[in-house]
Amino acid sequence: MTIRDVARRAGVAVSTASLALNGKPNVSPEVARRVRRAALELGYKPNAVARSLKTRRTQLISLVVADVTNPFFSAMARGAEEALSRRGYSLIICNTDEDAAKEAQLLDVCLHKKVDGVLLVPTGEQHAAIRALAEESRPLVLLDRLAPWMDADAVLSDNIGGAYAATQHLIETGHRRIGLIAGHVLVSAIRERVAGHVRALRDHGIRRNKELTVWAGHTSRGGYEACLELLKLEPPPTAIFSANNLMVRGAMIAVRELGLTWPDDVSLIGFDDFEEAELVTPPVTAVAQQPFQMGLRAGELLLERLERGNSPTERRQLRLETSLVHRGSVAAPHAGCEEVIEEARRTTCPPHGVGGAENKALHDVQYQGGIGNA
Repeated sequence: MTIRDVARRAGVAVSTASLALNGKPNVSPEVARRVRRAALELGYKPNAVARSLKTRRTQLISLVVADVTNPFFSAMARGAEEALSRRGYSLIICNTDEDAAKEAQLLDVCLHKKVDGVLLVPTGEQHAAIRALAEESRPLVLLDRLAPWMDADAVLSDNIGGAYAATQHLIETGHRRIGLIAGHVLVSAIRERVAGHVRALRDHGIRRNKELTVWAGHTSRGGYEACLELLKLEPPPTAIFSANNLMVRGAMIAVRELGLTWPDDVSLIGFDDFEEAELVTPPVTAVAQQPFQMGLRAGELLLERLERGNSPTERRQLRLETSLVHRGSVAAPHAGCEEVIEEARRTTCPPHGVGGAENKALHDVQYQGGIGNA
């Protein structure tokens, strides 16, 4: 079957059938549906190789994310696919695991495989592949994070505003010693969230204590270890703000392991909402982002660059609003809560300390199985 057969079945010109099958906007929705239905009925399959030779496009877009298992990035991918599939593009999803070397390898593949554009969540490190991508003429849109050395469009969250709102909520509830699990220092989104947290402290006349900020990895394990480190302080924080969804999961595990509860012993807030936050008891307050919209808008920006040319001028940076979702994990600190935390820490066997190999194995199972005794 050829495109001429599809056009004949749909009752349109060959050029109209081609426009409809390629997702071009200058075809009415009714005609586009008729053409697609005809192609489906006839089993028409376009010759992708011939089409790419003619158009010099592959109809492929790469989405390079930090961790595809993170629900935040999964929702982002769904949004990008929604925007791109409407116009006949397919999405290739790549995962860097926050590893700059792996990111360099994936971007090198993207360049050599001639994808039409790249949607990138950068690791924050400079390397030859990312510089080559910045110098390429093909469109590039950054998501979630900035790379200051790259001149590219970007779709981001209001990280400063979201972190400010979370910290202000804790302060207004009565907390003054607020621990911050910050994440990776090279990631622009994390640095912005730290800035929002510090600004809220300053605006409310609270002097920042740097020992209350722990720079951890982006994972649940990083959040777990950072939370334990914060709760070892004397006096410990009465509230903990975690700068991403995976790290707050780890913090929840740490609090449970110590035999403590939120918000009675320590209040918790996470940046980026996630499904388990609603399922635990009490449910966890979180700063909600818009990952689906972020992916959707990034896909739309990329399509605009593909259709109008990738001019180096008029780069756009879109900031999507965040919102604080109030649940049950924040309460006013009660008298003596520091002593409760200290006693729990003193009497609980640490998973990587005296408890030995058996306790560590149990700890690993908890990570694989989720947050456990919620």
